[in-house]
Amino acid sequence: MAEVDFDTLDSAIEAASYEDAVLHGAWVNAVTGRVYEQMDTMLVGDIGAEEPDDLRGGDWLKVPTPIDLDLGWSLVVRFVEEQIPSHASAIDRLGRGRWRRFKDYLADHDLLDLWRSYEQGATLIAYEAWAEAHGLTLADVPEPYRQAAELVRAGRR
Repeated sequence: MAEVDFDTLDSAIEAASYEDAVLHGAWVNAVTGRVYEQMDTMLVGDIGAEEPDDLRGGDWLKVPTPIDLDLGWSLVVRFVEEQIPSHASAIDRLGRGRWRRFKDYLADHDLLDLWRSYEQGATLIAYEAWAEAHGLTLADVPEPYRQAAELVRAGRR
């Protein structure tokens, strides 16, 4: 199994999440664990890596977006259901601009640290599942993510 560095994969998933999939994207080599990010050079300048010849086939896997990994608003819904169900009706009423309002709400109710920990744990769990499904393992996972993932797993039992 090839290893892919956690921070590198995290950065690649962020790059893959940009709206213009033609100008932005990321791939990981299933054999070597090497990550290639394609970015609009008008936005970030020369990133210094030539596109691999076999990028659109061979051993390269398209890196998913956070939405592909169920790390969008559905993660918020799971967090509310599992961690703060008494706040569900208030979160449901956030409406337009709900991401910002959600974080403001959490800050106002001293719940932001709980959210950040839950988000880190759920992120690691999603990355591990994706990596395992593609024959990869994650390397150099930050300890706070490992600890948070254990708490998220324990809360789902």
